[in-house]
Formats: sequence, C-alpha cells, structure tokens
Amino acid sequence: MTLIITIAYLSVLGCAIFVLLRWPRLKCTGTHPVGILTLVALLFTAGLDMGLIMLPLTEFPVYESDPAFAFTNALAVEFGMWGPLVWLMYFVTTFYFVALEPRLRIFELPLVKWLYNLTVIATCAFTCYLFMINLPAYAPDLPHWGVWALGVAVIAFSVVSSGNFYIMKWLAIVS
Repeated sequence: MTLIITIAYLSVLGCAIFVLLRWPRLKCTGTHPVGILTLVALLFTAGLDMGLIMLPLTEFPVYESDPAFAFTNALAVEFGMWGPLVWLMYFVTTFYFVALEPRLRIFELPLVKWLYNLTVIATCAFTCYLFMINLPAYAPDLPHWGVWALGVAVIAFSVVSSGNFYIMKWLAIVS
C-alpha cells in the first residue's frame, strides 16, 4: 500500500508541476468567473470531503494509538498526509476541466460520459458508506435511526445545494 500511495503522490505532484511549468501565465475564466479567493475556497472545501474528512476518518484511530505517530497530534498527521495530495488532485482536475476540456471535449464522448457518471455514483456511494459506518464511533450515543436520518439529511442537502452554483460558491467561502 505504501508503494501505491507513494506512486500516486509523485504522479499528482508531477502533473501539478508540469501544469505550472507548461502554462505559467494561462488566465482561465469561465461562464461564472470568480476571484482567486473564491477559487481557493472552492478547492479547499472540495478537498475537505474525501481527502481530509472521509479517508482519514477511517485511519484516525490508527494515528491516535500507534506509537510511531505519538510525536504529534493525530489530526496533524491527517492534514499533513492527505491535505497536499487532495489539493493537488483538485488543482490538476480543475485545470483540466477549465483549460483543456473545452478544447479536447473528451467528456462529450458517450463511453466517457457513462464511465464518468458511474465513477461519480460509486464515489458518492463509497463516501456515504464511510460516513454511515464511522459515524457511530464518533457519536456513540446517536441511535441507529439517527445515523440513517443524518445520512439522508446530508444526501438531501447535497442534492439540493449541488444544483445551484450560487449556493456552492457561498458554502465554499463560509466554510
């Protein structure tokens, strides 16, 4: 697993460095132009979902109890390990969809659309699974029906808010 994470980390870092060196002065604007602060807020909050909350949530007890990590706070290990990787991944994918996809139009191909939709659904299902499985460990007094109610509420809020760019922008900024 360490080899896979190392390769993933180096690949994403290499892609980000390539983008920065290849297109250092490319100005990206879209149909909803935003300032740099808003872009950073969007990237930051996008990275919070999986990279800084859901994936480390499963490893937090390991970081907290393993003597190898006793030199620091377990939360610092999570942010130090997952933070840069997640933010680099969001930077690279955001750059692709803003700067390259409008010219390449790969995501307009039917097979790519289908695979993309399948990936999004699987990712959402996996995130929901992690949330539902790990929530009782962090809120042990929450009844079983409460876990389900909270899960349904989170999904409902996500569906409603994700369809509105204005709401997404302000959620990112205020978080």
